Amino acid sequence: MLSYEHVYHAGNHADILKHLTLTLILKRLLQKDKPFTVYDTHAGFGVYELTEERAQKTNEAESGIRRLLQSEIFDLSKHESPQVITAESMTNITEPYLSLCRAYATEQKYPGSPEIARCLLRPTDKLILSELHPQAIEVLRHTMKIPPLALNTSEHTQALQKKAYVTPQIHFRNGFEMIRALTPPATKRGMAIIDPSFEEAQDFSDCADTICAVHERWQNGILALWYPLLEHRATEIARMKQQIISCAERTQTEPNILDIQLAVQSPEEKTGLAKLYGSGMFVVNFPYQLDEQMEAVLPYLTRVLGNEKATWSVEKF
Repeated sequence: MLSYEHVYHAGNHADILKHLTLTLILKRLLQKDKPFTVYDTHAGFGVYELTEERAQKTNEAESGIRRLLQSEIFDLSKHESPQVITAESMTNITEPYLSLCRAYATEQKYPGSPEIARCLLRPTDKLILSELHPQAIEVLRHTMKIPPLALNTSEHTQALQKKAYVTPQIHFRNGFEMIRALTPPATKRGMAIIDPSFEEAQDFSDCADTICAVHERWQNGILALWYPLLEHRATEIARMKQQIISCAERTQTEPNILDIQLAVQSPEEKTGLAKLYGSGMFVVNFPYQLDEQMEAVLPYLTRVLGNEKATWSVEKF
């Protein structure tokens, strides 16, 4: 459906999980000199104005990214950790993402996945964006013409001042169709971020079908699927995951899939039509140490973003 507009939810808990995961994957890919390709199937606006009327209507950023940026997440004395972790290591995990968010927060903005990728990627890398909503595609095209905001590190600031950032390809096209048509990339290395609105039950099967088709042709590609935690869609979610796992098992001896979940409240607490009580990231070919990084960070995110019944999990397949 084309009725969904992400601006109502920009900067919420689901965005934090999705974009932190995205940033960690990109940072791992950037450790090698070889270029890589990033696909974003449902790119949205690229950057979101948090003072915009639609964002203010729900004000989900207030209990999301604004709360996180104001939190004492690095005061480890206030938390019980399931593992030994230092403030330095916590900073290394979260700072690439949080530094971006701080930079945009100074102008009351939040960076979506296209902007995060554009800030981090090198000019030799490729960024391919797809958006089908007729209003969103126009905003996206405009946003991607504006240089990214300078980051809070001298390295990134210098690079951005020299305009040394990737120029994305933008497609006014169904994202599932786009990624099927354009993979595997010439660079061989890369990832895809897949995050439809999931307004319809069909979205769950479309995600599974698309990821299976892409994985069969691009077996080393990192495929990162964001999905909502919705109690009334539990069957569809389970079926989608199992289809992807079965597909990976057919093509690889070890599927190498990571399922990350952050539930900011229990399912029965959430009221309203959507009943979104959390979200997950289902990552095929997850990079080295992503599981350890998320296991270290999620207890703190759960405490900052959730209530007393909030939970998290990291499961490998």
